[in-house]
Amino acid sequence: MTAAKQILGDKFLKNFAPLGDLDAERFAKISKNCKVETYEAGTTLFTIGDRDNRTIYLTSGQISLTFRSGTERIITADTNQARNALVPEQPRQATAVAKTPITVLVIDTDALEQVLHWDDTYEINEIDLDEEEDGNDWMTMFLQSKAFLKLRAQNIQALMMRLEEIPVKAGQTIIKQGAEDGYYYIVKRGKCRVTRKPKQNSPEIEVAVLGVG
Repeated sequence: MTAAKQILGDKFLKNFAPLGDLDAERFAKISKNCKVETYEAGTTLFTIGDRDNRTIYLTSGQISLTFRSGTERIITADTNQARNALVPEQPRQATAVAKTPITVLVIDTDALEQVLHWDDTYEINEIDLDEEEDGNDWMTMFLQSKAFLKLRAQNIQALMMRLEEIPVKAGQTIIKQGAEDGYYYIVKRGKCRVTRKPKQNSPEIEVAVLGVG
């Protein structure tokens, strides 16, 4: 039995998100990667910009989070805020300092991500390269998509009037994972390859090949 399980117990561990949502097999695996650490008041757990690959939950005491803007947020154990990991983004977006003696639950972030994505599957949709792509076939398929089935006719008409045709060369990136983009893209002619990186340093996985519409 791990130290975390000895001190906290499975029932307590499941109070933290997303541990409480894991099935028995996943929970058993990730609980082996949990450990408990204690810190004195005034101890800095991490600072803005750190990349420590640790998912941290506050289990007792009180901690101060200070963000780049100077905003301070106090997190107290046994509250709804404490159910979630402390500033999970890497690099860290805040500095965490213990306001009182604290106990934290620590999980290796890579191990947690691996468990969460155990059964990720990717469907590859093949396209007939010789299929007819001219005319209004693209518009028919587009209007039949789930995103637009519930729109009113006048709204669809207004939207269609704002469409702009943009030529794209083979191999050109249209939108990159993680980028901010305010546009909705529709394939009028040709095909697009869609890839995804489960983690920042992971290789790209082909998710789908999108055709007309």
